[in-house]
Amino acid sequence: MMKKSSVDRLFSCLAAVLVLCGCGDGEQLKMERALAAAGANRAEMEAVLDHYGNEPEKLRAARFLIANMPGKMTLDTTLTDPLQREYYSALIGYIDTRAVYESKSYEICDSILRLAGGRTGCPGLRYLSDPEILPSDFLIDHIDRAFVAWKSSAWKEKVDFDMFCRHILPYKTGIDGFWSGAVPHYRRKYAPAADSLKNEPVDTLVRYIKNDIKSTFTEDGVFAGRYSFLFPTSYYNIFRARIGTCNEAYGLIVSALRSVGIPATWALIPLWGNSNASHTLLEIPVTRPVRRYDNRQTPYTDDEGEIVGEMFWFKHRFENLEQTAPGIDIRFTRTVPKIYRADYETTSAGESDEASPVFPFAENYSDITSKYVECADVDVKVREKIEGESGPYLCCYVPETTSWSPVARARLSRNGKATFADMGVNIVYLPAYCDEGRIVPAATPFLLRNDGTTESFDADTAVTTTAGLKSKVPYRAHILYYASDMLGGSFRLANRRDLSDTTTVHTVEKIPYYFQQTPVGRSAPARYVVYHFGDSPYGFLAEMVVWGIDESGKEVRLNGTPIGNPGQYGFEKEKMADGDRVSYFFTDTRYPDLDYVGLDLGKPYRITRIGYLPRNDDNAVVPGVRYELFYWKDGWRSLGVRTGNDDGTVVYDNIPDRVLLRLHNTEEGIENRIFILRDGQPVFY
Repeated sequence: MMKKSSVDRLFSCLAAVLVLCGCGDGEQLKMERALAAAGANRAEMEAVLDHYGNEPEKLRAARFLIANMPGKMTLDTTLTDPLQREYYSALIGYIDTRAVYESKSYEICDSILRLAGGRTGCPGLRYLSDPEILPSDFLIDHIDRAFVAWKSSAWKEKVDFDMFCRHILPYKTGIDGFWSGAVPHYRRKYAPAADSLKNEPVDTLVRYIKNDIKSTFTEDGVFAGRYSFLFPTSYYNIFRARIGTCNEAYGLIVSALRSVGIPATWALIPLWGNSNASHTLLEIPVTRPVRRYDNRQTPYTDDEGEIVGEMFWFKHRFENLEQTAPGIDIRFTRTVPKIYRADYETTSAGESDEASPVFPFAENYSDITSKYVECADVDVKVREKIEGESGPYLCCYVPETTSWSPVARARLSRNGKATFADMGVNIVYLPAYCDEGRIVPAATPFLLRNDGTTESFDADTAVTTTAGLKSKVPYRAHILYYASDMLGGSFRLANRRDLSDTTTVHTVEKIPYYFQQTPVGRSAPARYVVYHFGDSPYGFLAEMVVWGIDESGKEVRLNGTPIGNPGQYGFEKEKMADGDRVSYFFTDTRYPDLDYVGLDLGKPYRITRIGYLPRNDDNAVVPGVRYELFYWKDGWRSLGVRTGNDDGTVVYDNIPDRVLLRLHNTEEGIENRIFILRDGQPVFY
């Protein structure tokens, strides 16, 4: 959907006012369209209107709900394969008797997959039009309950009728379906809390409900990706199984908040500015953050600093950053280019004929970026549009495809400039057009600085520099956390089976940056080499490699049988010796006495070196692996393929000046991020 002009927005607002006032051609047109869209279900819609014939305020609400119903769709769960129901029955049965899944959600689904011979039970994806399927009794009950929630709330004076209709009344919450039992359930559960907190700011109750639901909901994007055949599914399945992505989590939270009269909806970040994927977050129209997020890399201190939901890579207060390897570009937060609020009200008759299929924001979204993020308006000189192209857009980088995706749209002025309003600062953008789904550059990429000025990256190939690159993505806070988990851990040698004769040969005193090696001084031959977790409750370890002297006196890599803590399902002790840099061992806490993992070498060897790799994302440069560096000049151009050096760098001596770069592993893995060089060091975006 194209970005609306001020004239379009004014017209939309006037149309909305007419609907809410119960008069005018605008309302009549929307109602006629809604009733026509109901088809054979029209009588159900009319029954709702007739029911409130003597209640003017509820009638206005009913008219609003129905008039804006066209375009709303609900997943037809009758097509769901019975096998999908079996998966959810097993998940629900487990979580009903446990507080959390831990790794059991994977174990449950894998066991059913095996029994089903690999058949997934993927649902047939058919969506039904809400005006055609919603019964009058559901709508009447829902409207009545919404009014009770609004009128009985302690903050009702802050919520006018317009806000009530937009953000308490709607039955859609961001999940593909709806459940008629949601509002009654959540009101029974949270009305007592709402009453006890009635003299507190609304934020207090919002935090209570949000934290309560999230405390028992497993937000696991990896699970949702691995078992994608479980999504989409019914609201009831999400409610009972309590597992999914941020979208499903906030769908439940929005229902709960509305049930106690708090205006709530979900909002969309179409693409993080320095990370892959979109993100759903909670929007409370009656509240404002204490300050706006400036997209700077600020370490986490407490939840008060979380201006935008999930902005931190990892919520942890790092007290030991001085123990991090020097010269590492740590990224604590994701950056936000745009935030669009989901509105139930349809504010235009339909999409513009210039709308791009790659720009996913329908007329039901409003730009609220400036509420949360430090913004700047950007004027960009773009090339002339070619027939068939839509736009112009500002795009953010998409690492999976090494391409770009639109996050905002502007109208062209007569002098060839495009003005993009309220863009999040400290992000690299590419101005572009769209041609049948293909992104076509319209100008050079640029960095929007925090002060609102821009820095363009128009590569100057006449001036080159040399740089030794250590990674293809920044060192993000969650990877830092996994590595810091090894602090205080130790590597020990032993010959007795019960390890009663262990000797410590190395203690981890610095946060390991990816793979590390430590020499072992002259010591007696040992059969067992173990990693002791120290004070860590997790014991994360991706790889342990042992070298020693063989019968011929040569140093060789020694193989052995994994011993110690068995590890959790999918993260067993074998993972730390499988040669895979991404898989990892994760302690099974049911065996508190087994606070180590290691190798039984079969017989004693004189150990010379021990190598270890913390849980990681495998994005550091690996010695012997081939990499290719690209720079942007009207598209991505290669600077050639180089091999990683023994010191964990890949060196290029032909890097142009004023350039945007990306480094790619040519052998495995697709993750990468764009970066620029500052004083010879990469700064990632």
